[in-house]
Amino acid sequence: MSEKQKQNCHVVWFRNDLRIQDNSSLTNAMKTSKKVIAIYCFDPRHFEETEFGFKKTGKFRAKFLLETVKNLQQNLKEKLNVNLLVYHDYPEDVFKSLAEKYLIEEVFLQREWTQEEINVQRKVEQILPKVKFTES
Repeated sequence: MSEKQKQNCHVVWFRNDLRIQDNSSLTNAMKTSKKVIAIYCFDPRHFEETEFGFKKTGKFRAKFLLETVKNLQQNLKEKLNVNLLVYHDYPEDVFKSLAEKYLIEEVFLQREWTQEEINVQRKVEQILPKVKFTES
């Protein structure tokens, strides 16, 4: 698909803050005049075993996360008419695929603090070098 055929959009990348109220990333994206796409990635790295032999995300946390993402998807659609696209893949692969379909101008996301989350964000930024990343 050529660049001219792609639809311009802004992306809200949900990671740990899965609320629509008091979510500054979502609020900032909605203030723009661009189409807003919301995404959430069930990153496979979050479901691997640690070096100590424990799962990073246990079954109760996984169940809670599934319910929360489903609730977020419903709230975004009903209250803001925004589709939440849910992926079971690495965020860097998801954004690479999205960039083939959309002309992403800006990604709105919550600032994260752990090195693992920062490393994932850097991988995504490398895939989208011309895209502005706005953290809040």
